[in-house]
Amino acid sequence: MTIRPAAFDEVASVFADYGTSLRGFVRYKLTQRNLEPYLPRRKTLRVLDVGGGNGPDAAWLAHLGHQVTLVEPSSEQREYAQRRFDFFLSTAARERIVTVASTLKDYKERDTYDLVLVHGVAMYQAQPEVLIKEAIERVRPGGLISIVEKNYWGAEARMVWRREFDGLKELQKTHRYINNLQQNVHAFLPEEIEAILKKAQFKVLEWSGIRVLVDEVRAEISALEQEVVDEIVELEHGHGHNPTIRGHGQMLHFIARKPRA
Repeated sequence: MTIRPAAFDEVASVFADYGTSLRGFVRYKLTQRNLEPYLPRRKTLRVLDVGGGNGPDAAWLAHLGHQVTLVEPSSEQREYAQRRFDFFLSTAARERIVTVASTLKDYKERDTYDLVLVHGVAMYQAQPEVLIKEAIERVRPGGLISIVEKNYWGAEARMVWRREFDGLKELQKTHRYINNLQQNVHAFLPEEIEAILKKAQFKVLEWSGIRVLVDEVRAEISALEQEVVDEIVELEHGHGHNPTIRGHGQMLHFIARKPRA
């Protein structure tokens, strides 16, 4: 079952609140930190943010000076995104973002981009690999794709921790489960994403785990000292890049480059 655009309207406020939690903050901060080394300092990138939701990645990249096209089918998510842009971004940065009411499949513009983001989108599809392949087609030669999706091993560990044994059996059988939003999602094995990228001749530059440590920590960023948050982010970054334990993260982050010719 694929989540409907209207269903994202129903949970848009939950996504907005997620960004204020430690779990959400760690996810977005690590995604950005992982991408930063691959972003040129003196070149403006054309970015496609697939299913960009309420716009945290689009806002960050526009603030850095890049041109971002945010493709998002949910009207309520787009409204939340615009509030973010209006509140946090300068006029010049806001003008660098174009928001499109569409899914990637229905997006008529056929241009290619320097950077394509697929962050927490493919996992909601009935055929998640199809969306990733569609996104791959939008990457220009020499460009990058960034994929953040649910990790099978992390999902399995969470279900054991929560004693959700019926859900665990379904996950092991189908690689799908019902998440905290009560949506049916696909959990990827790392080698599953890697195989899709390699088949498309992309070079995997790195992959890491996200939320290796803090998945079950229910805390708001506002309730924590900045030094504590910084230390948690540092620990998460180190654990997420440690080959022996990165596979325990709740999310997987792959960064890969398309051949130039």
